[in-house]
Amino acid sequence: MKDFIRFAFASLLLVSLLCPLKGQSPEQIVRQVETNRSEFYYGHGYADDYDQAVQKAKAQLLQDISAYVKVDLFGSVSTESGVSMEERIRTYTNMTQLRDVTTVAVTTEPDNFHVFCYLTRTAVQRMFEERKQKMLNYFEEGRRAENKLKLTDALQSYYWASLILRTLPDDNQIQFTDADGQQQNLQKWLNSRIRHIVDEVKFEVADVTVEDDWNVVDVKVTYEGKPVANCDYKYWTGLSYSPITRAKNGRGVAEFKEVPKSINFFVEYAFETEAQNLDAELRDIVQGTDKPAYKNTHTAALPTLPFSAVPQSAVLQEPELPCATGSVYYSEMSSARRDSCMDVMKQVQSAVRSKNTASVQFLFTDEGFAMFDQMMKNGNAILTRTPQLSFVQTQDDIICRSLPMSFKFPRSGKTILENVTFRLDNKTLKIKSLSFGLGQDAQNDIMDTAKKWDDRSRAALVRFLEDYQTAYSLKRADFLESIFSDDALIIVGTKLKAAPNIDNCIRLNDKDLYQYTRSTKEQYIRALRRVFASAEFVNLQLKDNEIVKSAGQEIYGIQVRQLYASNSYADQGYLFLIVDLRNADNPVIHVRTWQPDKDPNFGLFDMSKFSGL
Repeated sequence: MKDFIRFAFASLLLVSLLCPLKGQSPEQIVRQVETNRSEFYYGHGYADDYDQAVQKAKAQLLQDISAYVKVDLFGSVSTESGVSMEERIRTYTNMTQLRDVTTVAVTTEPDNFHVFCYLTRTAVQRMFEERKQKMLNYFEEGRRAENKLKLTDALQSYYWASLILRTLPDDNQIQFTDADGQQQNLQKWLNSRIRHIVDEVKFEVADVTVEDDWNVVDVKVTYEGKPVANCDYKYWTGLSYSPITRAKNGRGVAEFKEVPKSINFFVEYAFETEAQNLDAELRDIVQGTDKPAYKNTHTAALPTLPFSAVPQSAVLQEPELPCATGSVYYSEMSSARRDSCMDVMKQVQSAVRSKNTASVQFLFTDEGFAMFDQMMKNGNAILTRTPQLSFVQTQDDIICRSLPMSFKFPRSGKTILENVTFRLDNKTLKIKSLSFGLGQDAQNDIMDTAKKWDDRSRAALVRFLEDYQTAYSLKRADFLESIFSDDALIIVGTKLKAAPNIDNCIRLNDKDLYQYTRSTKEQYIRALRRVFASAEFVNLQLKDNEIVKSAGQEIYGIQVRQLYASNSYADQGYLFLIVDLRNADNPVIHVRTWQPDKDPNFGLFDMSKFSGL
């Protein structure tokens, strides 16, 4: 209580100091700020140009903060990270909180400008605290990702947490409690953990196939003996490094004109391009400080036996879509029917290898072929290995999982691996549609037996999410337009303020809770078409899904963490959808919201925020 009283008194004192400044002359403001040294940082700038004077004043302000921050806020500061205090302070120049800097023009005579800038010490301390919280959020995200063998996500979060931590004045004093209840120095732990992950990733050649006169090497990627959920890497081609490639479900790929005797792989851990696109604060840190480097070269020897003789046991099997034992929705396939489906897929594989999509058009419905043709035009599409296909027969269709494919985009130097799922009509065996497979975590969440949903509902959810993310990758604006209801509520961004009235069948429960940017369906689809027209590629990843079913009907609230990337833009945030799956073949989205972060006041959009369901 005493601490609170002291804080409240200090806050009132600061307000009393600030308020009088507004009605004073520039000279009086300078004098009052300089005489209250314990409450303000400040800087003077002199130049014959106003903008130059402002920049000089801000530069001196940063020097002032740097000189006093050690003693005033954190005492003696270790510099073990190798980042000087001046470098650390400079990384705050573009932070939102620096809008609190007040700029006063003291002298405005031609060719003789004097500018004074000042900032409260409370604002500076808040900058450090908010950055520290961001660092801790990345750290926790990294731990969750590592537990799920999502090494791309883990390394990205750990490395970014490490970079942010190095800019905090008390970086070497921050500790956390590990799983054994022991206190650990966070900076040392992060350095050790990144090094451990990079060292323990293993690459092993499993197969080599020939596609378009190129040798495509199928690679097993494991971590501590288990197949990785994902892992970004590059490899030495003999002349240069390859583009960044992502291993998924324990599988990666490397391509060569002539296969070497061994391949050197390098695990990606820095994600500097993503940092610059996703987060302005990270961009400043990446550009403004020296960064740690971690050695990581992994050599995988090619087998001496003929490639065709590589044992199939060496190739990781694609996890099948789980289905309940004794289900009425799933049924056994006869061997003859399975052989017929396999024949269809063998012809599809031949068309992929030859790039002759027209040769198999008769195997598809019109919509199915349009998707297949678009997929083959989506980058340099090739098979990455001999598929190990599995078939599941349902009351609605036959699900074939999956063709392992890579899509190379030369303009952006990006290679994307996807496992392509095909859906065949039960009667005609024509391919109705295709999609890029959902991540195993998302599938497992939907198939969780604790959720009392029937198998048709589970299959419909998997299909919807796969179709949704695939529509972005294949730039299917028409499909997305078809699944949004005409009066869909589309919201971007949230803040506590009054919102305009909403006249929808599904409504926000508290209309005074949100201020947001609301788009109509037409505006949203028009913007998507512009994005699709200009982007070389679009890649959408859906993670950490939480799904709630509306009572008594096939309407679902789907909350996921969405990672969006294209050749020119990237972001991540939280997507929430309210989807009507009463007709699984024709899903309808009634609500779509997106927010970059959890709101400190209400968290994330979910079903509880809406009525009329």
